[in-house]
Amino acid sequence: MVRDKWMYLPILIVLFFTFACAAPAGAPKFKPLSHRDTSATLDDLKRNWTTYSISYGGGSVGLASALIFDPKEDNRNLVGKDYVDVKDKDTLERVISVIESYTTFNPTLYKIYGPDGDFFGFVFTAHYRPFPRKVDDKTLSLPNWLSQSYIGGP
Repeated sequence: MVRDKWMYLPILIVLFFTFACAAPAGAPKFKPLSHRDTSATLDDLKRNWTTYSISYGGGSVGLASALIFDPKEDNRNLVGKDYVDVKDKDTLERVISVIESYTTFNPTLYKIYGPDGDFFGFVFTAHYRPFPRKVDDKTLSLPNWLSQSYIGGP
């Protein structure tokens, strides 16, 4: 009889963690793109780079940890703490190449959405999951992560 009571404990634990780990209502969200979609979308972003405000985190081009693509004409801002603006296509290509070199950490492109489901932009990073923080109704912020080179990357 006692054994029957404890039979449901694993199910209750799983349900508890499922609901406890779910994003709270009203929180910004992110959606990872598949490897194939990442490659195709990065090609589109490189081709149309002038239509985005682009910046990278990590401190320098050679140690880039993340790359933000914020659409210029959407009246919303996706920013990174102490990120550096990308002003030319050569720098953009070098930063993408650096992040792609972190193959151990699975470089992924993410779509970033606000609390109401509005699209804010893209972030390309390896290892990190982009949990954006709401600054105000029109601005989401990402932290300035360390380069994967500092945490055991190639």
